[in-house]
Amino acid sequence: LKRSISNSRRHGLRIIHFSFQSNHVHLIVESTSNEILTRGMRSLTNTMAKRIGMGRIQIERYHLHVLRSFREARNAIHYVLFNEQKHDSGTCST
Repeated sequence: LKRSISNSRRHGLRIIHFSFQSNHVHLIVESTSNEILTRGMRSLTNTMAKRIGMGRIQIERYHLHVLRSFREARNAIHYVLFNEQKHDSGTCST
């Protein structure tokens, strides 16, 4: 994960919070443009797939939702950080 985050940061993507479940990942990221978001997410998923050694991760399945208000951001962060209690997995903030 550290290498994936490092590679995506080189493209300008900032991973703010993340949570791993058994079969998916929740991310809250920041970018200054759609191009940076696209390049950063490609880098992140490709590096993760290589490191996990399980083939290609389906980047086309990610769900983009722009957080437009403080309340929406707060709720999203709470969901990501406390989702571990539902799924019993690792959660972290960077």
